[in-house]
Amino acid sequence: MGKTLCEKCKGSGKIWSKWIGLIEPVHPDLVFATGSMGGGLPAGVGFALAKKLKKEKGTIYVVESDGGMQVGTTWEAIQIAAQYKLNNLVLIVDDNSLQAMGETKKILNIHPLDRKLKSFGWDVRKINGHNFAQIERTISFRTKKPLAIIAKTIKGYPISFMRGNNIFHYKNLSKQEYLKALKELN
Repeated sequence: MGKTLCEKCKGSGKIWSKWIGLIEPVHPDLVFATGSMGGGLPAGVGFALAKKLKKEKGTIYVVESDGGMQVGTTWEAIQIAAQYKLNNLVLIVDDNSLQAMGETKKILNIHPLDRKLKSFGWDVRKINGHNFAQIERTISFRTKKPLAIIAKTIKGYPISFMRGNNIFHYKNLSKQEYLKALKELN
């Protein structure tokens, strides 16, 4: 049996590791990954448009951060997706109100994100990003427009010392923190 995605990424974020702590395309279902904010949705729009033009079945899923929603190329891609009615595209926005350098609203406020996306011609659903049943139900929703799912989350949830703490955007856990987190998860 092959290694899981998590096993393949062991060592992520450590000094001299080949993994930098971001999603890497090391699994056949991850055909594209980028560490730069603003790269994911334009690529996803390209994949979805290519599928439409080739009359191929399938849906393209893009996971983006609320910080990534501040980028100009993201909004260009949003317009292209709406213009070409890419109903084979699902954008999932991890809206935890934090980005690399602090609170999203203090750096560049993107809200009300749902109304902005709707005004650009997208179908939008807001969900609790920690509710797996709600996630599964929502990603299977079909529409004639591109679909944006705004998944409200809490960074570090459900670990008490990580919850809402932006330092864990970068910080590796110490052995003590790791053991405490495992204890809280059990």
